[in-house]
Amino acid sequence: MDNLILLYKKRWFVIGNSAFIAVLSVIIALMLPVYFASNATLKTSSASSASFLSMLSGLPMADMGFSNLNDELNQFISIIESRTFREHLVLSFDLVNRYEQTDIDRAIEKFGDYLQYEVTDYGYLKIRAIDRNPAFAKILADTMLSLMDQMYKEMNQEENRYNRQALENRLRQNEKDLQIAQERLRDFQAKYGVVDIPAQTSAAIEVYSQIYAQMVAAEIELFTTRLNFSPEAIQVKNLEALVSNLDHKLQQLLNNAQGESPFISFKKLPDYGLEYANLYREVEIQAKIMELLYPQYEQARMEEMKTVPSIIVLDYPKEPLHKFKPRRALIVIGASMAGFIFSLIFVYAFEFIKNLWLALKTQTGE
Repeated sequence: MDNLILLYKKRWFVIGNSAFIAVLSVIIALMLPVYFASNATLKTSSASSASFLSMLSGLPMADMGFSNLNDELNQFISIIESRTFREHLVLSFDLVNRYEQTDIDRAIEKFGDYLQYEVTDYGYLKIRAIDRNPAFAKILADTMLSLMDQMYKEMNQEENRYNRQALENRLRQNEKDLQIAQERLRDFQAKYGVVDIPAQTSAAIEVYSQIYAQMVAAEIELFTTRLNFSPEAIQVKNLEALVSNLDHKLQQLLNNAQGESPFISFKKLPDYGLEYANLYREVEIQAKIMELLYPQYEQARMEEMKTVPSIIVLDYPKEPLHKFKPRRALIVIGASMAGFIFSLIFVYAFEFIKNLWLALKTQTGE
C-alpha cells in the first residue's frame, strides 16, 4: 500500500519522464537512416555432381558417412564469405566511396553489414542485399546472384578437371601395366606351359584382385579429396583408414599368418606355380583396375563438359517497396518502457535513500 501511495504522489514525475523519453526516442527514430532490402531465394542444381564417391558404388562409403560429402549449400556460403566475392562487389560498385571508408579492407568489412544470408527450413538459401536506395539494393542482389553462379561454376569446373586428370593419368598407367603383365604371362606360358593352379588359389587371386582394385580406387579418392580438404578433415582421415584397412587385408592374403585366411598362401606354392600365380594375379589386378577406372573416366569427362546451371533461383530480387530497417515502432515502444521502468526505479530508490537518511539523522540527534 505504501508503494502505491508513493507511486501516486510521484505520478507526474513518472509520467513526465516516460513521456520525455518517448518523445526523444521518436525524434531519434525519425533521424535514423532508412534501409531497404532486396531478397532472393535459391537452391542448388541436382545435376551438379562430380564426387568420386557417387561413382565408387562398389566401396562401402555410405556406412562411413560419405553420402553428403559435397554440400553445395556450404559451398555457396563459402563463396559469400570469401574475400574474392566481396572484393569484386566492392570494386564493381565503388563501395569504398559509397560507404565513406578509407580503404578497400574497411569497405569489405562494412559491406558485411549490408549482406545477409540464411538457410531456410526447406534447405534453400536466402540472400539479402541492404541499402538506402531500393533500386540499388535490387541491382546489388542481382549482381550477387550472377557472381555466385559464376564462381560456383568455376569451382566445379576446376574440381572436375582435377578429377578427370587424376583418372586419366591412372588409366594410362594401368594400360601400360596391363600390357606388360600380359606379355610376361604369355612369355611364361610359352616357356613352361600352363601350370594347374588349385581352385582355392584361383579364388584367393580373385579376392586379392578385388581388394587391390578397391584400394587403388580409395587411393584415387584420397588424392582428390586432399585437393579439396585439409589433412585433418574427417573425410581425409576416413579414407586413410580405409586404405590402411584394405592394405592390411592384402597382407593377410599374401602371408596367411597362422591361418588367418581360408586361402592357400601364395608363398607356399611350388616355384613354377608361384611364378604363374604372380603373373596371373597381376593380369587380373590390372584388368580389374581397367574395368573400374574406365567408366569413371568417361563419366568424369562428361562432367567436365557439362554446362548446366549451377543454381536455381526460386525468388528473383525485387525492388523493395517497404523499408527493412529501422523498426521505429519497436524503438519507441522499447525506449518508452525502459523510461517508465527507470522512473519507477528512481522514485523508489530516492525514497529509500531519503528514509534511510532521515533515520540516521534521527539516531544521531538522539
